[in-house]
Amino acid sequence: MRLLGVVLAIAGAVGVVHCVRATLEQGRPKDVAYALLTIVAALVALTGVALAFVPGFLG
Repeated sequence: MRLLGVVLAIAGAVGVVHCVRATLEQGRPKDVAYALLTIVAALVALTGVALAFVPGFLG
């Protein structure tokens, strides 16, 4: 589970960076979608950190 947590944390962090950059660069209809995806990517990153550092998280 620790390896999965590290992978999720890295993927979530990369997703947050990508979505924030896209939010600032894209036009009006797409920036709202990217802003919502930023929240999802942040939740993925936080779940990955919890899996990596909290023993017995999610099972």
